[in-house]
Amino acid sequence: MSYSTKEGLIDNSWDAADYVIELLTQYFEQNKELAKARLHIWGESYGGHYIPVLAEKIKKQTNFNLIGIGIGGAWSHPRVQVIPTVRQLINYGVIDQYRYDLMMKSGIESLDDIDNQEYEKFLTVSDEEIFFNDAVGPNFRYNIQIYNYDDGDQYEEFINDHKLQFDLPLSITFYGCNQDIYYAFAEDQTVSVLPSIDYLLSQEIKVFVYNGQLDTVVSHTGVEYWVNLLKWQDLPIWKKQKKSIWKFINPKTNREETAGTIKSYKQLHFCMVYNAGHQTPTDQPEACFQMLKNYFDI
Repeated sequence: MSYSTKEGLIDNSWDAADYVIELLTQYFEQNKELAKARLHIWGESYGGHYIPVLAEKIKKQTNFNLIGIGIGGAWSHPRVQVIPTVRQLINYGVIDQYRYDLMMKSGIESLDDIDNQEYEKFLTVSDEEIFFNDAVGPNFRYNIQIYNYDDGDQYEEFINDHKLQFDLPLSITFYGCNQDIYYAFAEDQTVSVLPSIDYLLSQEIKVFVYNGQLDTVVSHTGVEYWVNLLKWQDLPIWKKQKKSIWKFINPKTNREETAGTIKSYKQLHFCMVYNAGHQTPTDQPEACFQMLKNYFDI
């Protein structure tokens, strides 16, 4: 748990990475026995943007023993991720043709906003139209199988009711999402980080990309699209690989279950998790635990 003030607000993933590197540097200095530990960095959603940038800077600027990264529901190449989300909504039967036409129009306009450097307008269009807010009734936008979802305010309430336990000043109010930071990163959210991912692959850093099949915030179709745009020298071979079904023994039922698919070649892996949305580990914790173990084995 941490907090910051508005002074000197960071507005991009590259500057933010410097602070994380400083934190890790101090941590390893205080825990020298871990200085050469194998480092794996994972994140989801916007983690698909800042994790590759952080990993690239770590590889270039430090002696940390970086082995791999994992990014889920990864917002990494915005230009090709907006429209597939709209198409996925109608393909799943979540929206009708009328709403599809409206959202597709807004999606195209949002790409124009990027070109015109109207970054805050891009965020507004994305929030209100592309991610459908009230367009689909009670569906939970992170997982279309869930209805009337409790939006998580209980977590904010819990932390704010236990500030001393989390070492927070009483004057600080915790929010799950800070709007000041969100809009400060407006331009950053439109920038592609594929060059960072290409760099990591060229350095033989493991890149594990996963996505929930039912994610309509960052659709798996958009993520697969940008994966296939990478300039990594072995991508043509990766493209030709077949997806494999992966299964696991569910400890709750002691039965074998089909968890999803995975496609791999050398250090690049793309994993689909069935019956999961944007918060994949929350929706399928047992499968994701097995996915994490698989990551360490490949």
